[in-house]
Amino acid sequence: MQNKYHYLLSFLAPLIVRAIPEIVSFPWPLGYDTVTWYAPVINLCQIYGPLYSLTVFTDWRNAPLLYMFMGFLGYVSRLDPFLVTKCFGPFLSGCLGLVVFFFSRNYLGWSDKKSLACALICASYFVTLRLTWDSYRNVLGLILFIIALSQLPNLEKRRNALLFFVFCFLCAFSHELVTIILLITLFYLASLEIYRKLKGGVFQKGRLIVLVSSFLLPMVLFALYYTNWLGNSLFYFYNPFSESLFGGVLVDYISLRTGFYLYPSVDVLNAHILLLFFICFGPILPFVVLGYFKNEVLDVTTLFLLVGSFMPMVLPHSALPLWSRWMLMLTVPFSIYVANFLFPDETGAVLAEKLRVPVFMRAKLLVLIILLLVIFSSTYMVLPAESAFPYFSNFNTARYLPPTMQYNTVPISRSQDIVIALTWLSFNMSWDSCVVAHESLAGWTKLAFPFKQIYTYSSVDVYLESALFWSQFFGKVYILTMAPYDIIIAQRGFNLVFQFGLVRIYTK
Repeated sequence: MQNKYHYLLSFLAPLIVRAIPEIVSFPWPLGYDTVTWYAPVINLCQIYGPLYSLTVFTDWRNAPLLYMFMGFLGYVSRLDPFLVTKCFGPFLSGCLGLVVFFFSRNYLGWSDKKSLACALICASYFVTLRLTWDSYRNVLGLILFIIALSQLPNLEKRRNALLFFVFCFLCAFSHELVTIILLITLFYLASLEIYRKLKGGVFQKGRLIVLVSSFLLPMVLFALYYTNWLGNSLFYFYNPFSESLFGGVLVDYISLRTGFYLYPSVDVLNAHILLLFFICFGPILPFVVLGYFKNEVLDVTTLFLLVGSFMPMVLPHSALPLWSRWMLMLTVPFSIYVANFLFPDETGAVLAEKLRVPVFMRAKLLVLIILLLVIFSSTYMVLPAESAFPYFSNFNTARYLPPTMQYNTVPISRSQDIVIALTWLSFNMSWDSCVVAHESLAGWTKLAFPFKQIYTYSSVDVYLESALFWSQFFGKVYILTMAPYDIIIAQRGFNLVFQFGLVRIYTK
């Protein structure tokens, strides 16, 4: 019975913590992707039916599992799309805490107390909160990945083998980068089994069969589908290996012409990588190092996440894409190492044992960790963008780690400006018109005008020129933008017809 309460608490505590910023920001949504992608998909599923979410798989070439789930939930509940996304963040956070507890308890063999502490540390750390801020697909992939790994100790049982295969299959449809981690982990574990057989050690044939079969389907999916997705989504990278690596798995960060990962030099790229790493994990890094212990699954997962994070520093012209996403996912294994240091038991911490760190010292450091979590996480969750905690307010890392959770595509305080501008536009736009919206306003515009043709541009000219080219085939074009990007629009001869706060509407 006590074990059941620990499971319940590992789910409810992270859910409640993650619900705090959603309550503070109500009724406005949190997160960039929630506004730009998730809410519009939910809205279209409510209009066209839940099968519309399958177009994410067929047309967008994107991992569809979350879209299908959210689209179906939005269709059945008929709730406001923003309300659905606001509920999803806390729910995923609770699920992540639960599976980390399950992994610690069932795979690592930790006690209920230590497993619960691990789950709470992981789910409440501000880096994890940033992931649950809007990276819902990423979090869903991690949840399914951790559940699959939790079945490893009992793969000889048919039930666990089946669950392992099913969760690996679902993981492959949840997030592209997590699929890569899954493939690397499965390949490593299968290789260990083969190595044991060759060395004449303890070899489990059934385990090897399950590992190989669970590896093949995600591998085929990745080779034929996700590599093309990566190539299409990162088309603006010059990649000398693209012809031989399925459309471009490795990317060139320095020859980037436009986009999110835009760096003028290798030095700037390296500075961003190091700065983000120490902002994210500097407060807990000593405890991570002291709590490290040898484990074949955690070793390969942590190592590959570190490779994805720091590979651009070594090979800036041919590195894994989206380096910041690899780095943010380190929050899961790092939290496990921190919990292992703070709660010593039969799982030995390599460095802590060599240094002979006494148990009473770890108990005192536990108080410090709790204090750090309260200060960093609480300020990150509730402070407005205008007065964010200085620790998170670094301009260079804001694109990867927003300075506060009280932000979507604009600061929460500016959300009302967008609604007022869209309301004005709905009463004044002509029937034969289209809308060109800045990327920060595109999701809002799609929700307001689901049947209108909407083109999106960023601050980079190439996207704006493309949008303006296609918009010329309509009777009239309205450009929805914000300061300071309105300067680009005004220079192209468009006239300002509406202004409220930072939001501007131009037409010609």
